[in-house]
Amino acid sequence: MKKNYALLTACLIGLTCLFINPVNSNAQPVNVNFSVFHNELARYGTWMHNPRFGRVWIYNEPGFRPYYSNGYWDYTNYGWTWVSGYEWGWAVFHYGRWEYDPYYGWMWIPGYEWAPAWVSWSESGDYYGWAPLGHGVNINISIGSIPHDRWVFCSRPFMNSRRFRDHCAPFSNNRVIVRNTTIINNVYRDNRRHYYSGPGRRDVERYAGGPVMERRIDEDRRFGRRDGDWDERREYNSRRERDRFERRTGERDNSDFFERDRNERRRGDDEFQRGRSERNRSMRGETERRYSNNERKEERRGRGRGKDD
Repeated sequence: MKKNYALLTACLIGLTCLFINPVNSNAQPVNVNFSVFHNELARYGTWMHNPRFGRVWIYNEPGFRPYYSNGYWDYTNYGWTWVSGYEWGWAVFHYGRWEYDPYYGWMWIPGYEWAPAWVSWSESGDYYGWAPLGHGVNINISIGSIPHDRWVFCSRPFMNSRRFRDHCAPFSNNRVIVRNTTIINNVYRDNRRHYYSGPGRRDVERYAGGPVMERRIDEDRRFGRRDGDWDERREYNSRRERDRFERRTGERDNSDFFERDRNERRRGDDEFQRGRSERNRSMRGETERRYSNNERKEERRGRGRGKDD
């Protein structure tokens, strides 16, 4: 009896633990930890201890601002995704949080959950805005949760341009713009992970006056060591659609793909034409041989009839 009671107690404890700490069968297929971040980022910046946040990483480039410097927004199947030009951008713009220190400047706090960008989105008049999420800040925030000087406000028609920085409001105007700002609460849900996806695609298209192409990011490749590792291509319905996008943005970032694709089609067409020409020559040769055989047969028949006469 005691054995059965002990066994029943152990089962109940096990079930309780299972419900309290459920197994996450959708864990991210990526191995990132502090050692990976430390080794990958050490040569590009400085690691230091912060009394509030622990180990943080500081990039020492003057004027650097996260989700503003050396990068751009691209629309993907995960929403608006930050594409960084820095070799280390795969880490600090898709994991962790950013905080600003008056003395050291921007510092990155490591995190281990991937997102297309850890930012909050807003809209105000003619602007879309975004700001890095700070330590402990998650979705469902109010506009006052982020200091006004953290925001970037970009003219709506240029949201999807690599040169968006030429169309941003001066940071000195942020205090005024923030007063009439509304948070954009479009949330992308990926299994148990939630993050802001940014302005609606159709809304951006309406202001931009043209299509916003969605670039597909394969789930198994989004954890690459560089943003370019998952940079596949935009999807255009036609060449004319791509040309309209290029005229509107002044970009040719995907032209190489299409030129390569067009050249491959040309090579395929050339091979087809060569094959068809060879088949035609072969058919002509076969026809000529048949005619020659028929002529020889007729000639032999003529000779035979001559002999009979």
